[in-house]
Amino acid sequence: IKNSPLEHKILNTFTYYNDELHEISIYPFLCYLDKELVAIGYLDNFDLDFIFLNDTHQIIIDERYLLQKGGE
Repeated sequence: IKNSPLEHKILNTFTYYNDELHEISIYPFLCYLDKELVAIGYLDNFDLDFIFLNDTHQIIIDERYLLQKGGE
């Protein structure tokens, strides 16, 4: 993110692999800066979509309400 605290930072990225999601080319991920969660998102084919994104100072995208709670 240009002109933000994340510019020129290296994020730790963790991906979740699932055979069913792989068949439809969806790859969820989490990104951390040090121990702070800065992004929840997924790759859908070649599109990058975010459910949550912050730059460590302010929330840029917050659509966590779309996530199911506790397997509901």
